[in-house]
Amino acid sequence: MSDILDGLSEAQYKAVTTTSRACLLLAGPGSGKTHTITARIRYLIHNRGVPPENILVITFTKDAAISMQRRFNESEEGIYPVVFGTFHSVFYQILRAGRDHSPKKLLSDSYKKRIFSKVISSIIPTKRSEKDRLIPGEIAPEFISAASVYKNTDDLKRSKSLIREELSSYFEDVLKAYESVRKKEGYLDFDDMVYDLRNLFIMNPEEAGIWQERFSHILIDEYQDINKVQYDTVKLLAGERAEIFAVGDDDQSIYGFRGSEPACLRRFKDDYNAEEIYLDLNFRSNSDIVDVSTKVITENKDRFVKNQKSARNDPSSKEHFSLIRFEEQKPEYEFIKKLIAGSCENKSLGVLFRTNLQMQRFAAFLKSNDIPFEMKEKQLCIYDHPACIDLMSYLEYADNGKDEEKLYRVINKPLRYISREALGGKSDPLENAIGYYIRNHDEYNADKRVQSLRILRKDLDFIKERTPYLQVRYIRQKIGLEKYYEMNFKNNKELLEEYKAVLDFMSDDAAEYGNLEDWLLFQEEYRKDFKGSGDIKDTAKGKTKTAVNAGKMQIIRSCIPELMTVHASKGLEFDTVIIPDANEGVYPHSRLSGIKETEEERRIFYVAMTRAKNRLLITCITGTKDHPRSPSRFLNNLIDQGEDKSDHIM
Repeated sequence: MSDILDGLSEAQYKAVTTTSRACLLLAGPGSGKTHTITARIRYLIHNRGVPPENILVITFTKDAAISMQRRFNESEEGIYPVVFGTFHSVFYQILRAGRDHSPKKLLSDSYKKRIFSKVISSIIPTKRSEKDRLIPGEIAPEFISAASVYKNTDDLKRSKSLIREELSSYFEDVLKAYESVRKKEGYLDFDDMVYDLRNLFIMNPEEAGIWQERFSHILIDEYQDINKVQYDTVKLLAGERAEIFAVGDDDQSIYGFRGSEPACLRRFKDDYNAEEIYLDLNFRSNSDIVDVSTKVITENKDRFVKNQKSARNDPSSKEHFSLIRFEEQKPEYEFIKKLIAGSCENKSLGVLFRTNLQMQRFAAFLKSNDIPFEMKEKQLCIYDHPACIDLMSYLEYADNGKDEEKLYRVINKPLRYISREALGGKSDPLENAIGYYIRNHDEYNADKRVQSLRILRKDLDFIKERTPYLQVRYIRQKIGLEKYYEMNFKNNKELLEEYKAVLDFMSDDAAEYGNLEDWLLFQEEYRKDFKGSGDIKDTAKGKTKTAVNAGKMQIIRSCIPELMTVHASKGLEFDTVIIPDANEGVYPHSRLSGIKETEEERRIFYVAMTRAKNRLLITCITGTKDHPRSPSRFLNNLIDQGEDKSDHIM
C-alpha cells in the first residue's frame, strides 16, 4: 500500500506516520485535512497492523461522517469495519449497548416541551396578576435552551443567564424535576447522548474499561468545536492507552453559542502532552485570498500562531479580491444581482450571510427580480416568523374584518386584556367583543376594554386604505406592536433584537408593493419556493433555468448562486464568494459583550472569506449623511487592498 504516502506534503506525511500517543493536527482552511485523516486510517491498518474495528473516527455532522467513510472506502479495495460517526451517534450506540439501565428511547422536541411545561407549572407560581401571568408553554423554551447549555458545558451561571431574570432562580429545581420525569419514563434527548455517557463512565469505570479495550485509536475531526462535556467523555473513553489524533483549527471555531470551546485545543495539548503538527499549505484558495483572510484573523490574540501559505501558483490579470462600498443597501443588492446574472455557468457561487434574516432579505430581493437561486439550509421561512405573522394578522383582519383567528392572535398585542370568549362569532369578531364588554360591564376594567377596542377599530379602519409600507409603520408605532415586543422581551435582548430586525425587514419589503394583495401573493410564492416546491429546489448545477414569479417568465443564463449563512457554509468551498453587508452590527454582531465574543465573530468572518477558491467580493454600506453606517472593524487591514475595483471582479 505504498500509494498511501504518495503526494503528501511534508506536514501531511508527518501527521499520517506519527506514532505519538496524542497528536494535535492544526489544519487550516483548504489544507487537505480529510485526505490526511483517511491516509492515517489506512496507514494504521496496513503499516502498523491496527485492527480496523479498533479504530473510531468521530465527526461533528452526519454528512461529514458519511463523506469521510466514503472517501476511505473509495481508497481501499475491500471493506474495513472502521467505526465512523458523530459524537451523538457513537455515544448513543455505546449507551444502548451498555449493561446499565440508562434510558434508550429518543425524546421528541414536542414531548420534551410538554414535560418542561408540566414541570414548570408545578414549580413556578403562575397565578400572578392578569398583567404578569405566566404561560408555562411560552417560557418552556427558555428552560429547554438553558438545560441544553448546562448539559454541554456544566456552566450553571451561563445556563441561567438564558432565562429571564425573575425566573432564573427556578432553573435547578425545574431541571431536576425534568430529569426525574425523563428517566422515569425511559427517555433520552439529544444532549443526553453525551451527558449521560460521561456520567455513566464516571459512575461505572468498568463500563468505560470495556470500551477502552475496544477502541485503541480515536481520530476526531473539527476538534475546535468540541465542548467541555464532549472533551471529558472522550478522555474517559480513551483511558490511559488509546492513541488520540485530534484535528482542528482554532481560527475556525464558530459554535460558541452551542458551548464549543476552542480553548479545548490548548487543553488537549497540555493534558496529553500532545505532539503538534501544522498543515501550513492551503490547496483551496489562491494567494490573494489567503493573504487578505490572514490579515483579518491575525488580529485575534487568543490563538495558535500560524503562517498559512497558498499551495497554488496561478497568477491572473483579474483581481482575486475586491472590497466595494455603497451608500445604501438597494444599490448594493442591484450590483450583486448584476454579478450573478453575468457570472459563468460552470462556476460555483456562494453568497454568505451572518444571519438567516439577512439571507432571506436578499432571497426575497432575488425572487422579486426573477433571479433563480438555491437555499438548501433548513431555516424558518422569514414570512413564518412570529413577528411577520403578527403584522400580517393585523393587515389581513383590517382588510376583511372577519377572521377571528387573526384577530385573536393580535388582540392582546399590545395588551388589551381581551378574552377569546368575548370575540365569539365570525361575522365581525371585533364588534362582538365591544358588545360583550358593554353587556358585561361588571367585569374588571370593562369600560377600559371597550375604549381600547374602539380605538383599535378606528386604527384598523384608518390603515385599510393605506399602502403596505404605511400600514406596517402605523402598526409598529401608533398601534404599538414594537413597544409590545420591547415590554415582552425586556429581559431577552437577543430575542428583542431579532424581532425588531424582522419588523425592519417587513417595513422595507412592504415598500416594494402598492397593495396588500400583491404583497400576500409574493409571500405565498416565496413560502412555496422556500419549502422546496418551486424555483429554489429546481434551480441547480448552473444550467439555464426558467424563473417564474407572479405570472412573469424570464430565461436566466448564469450559474445558480447558493445562499447560506456562514455557519452552514463551513466545510464547503466555491469558485466565487460574495459577503454582503460587512458592517458593524453585522460583523461583529451588535449583541457583543466582550473580547471573547468579538474574537469569535472575527473567526466567523474568516470562515466566510476562506470558502473562496478564486474570487472574493466583500461589500459594505457607508450610509448617508443623515444615516451613516460604519464598515466592519474586521476590514481595517483591508481598506486599501482591493477596494472599489469592481471592473475586475469575476
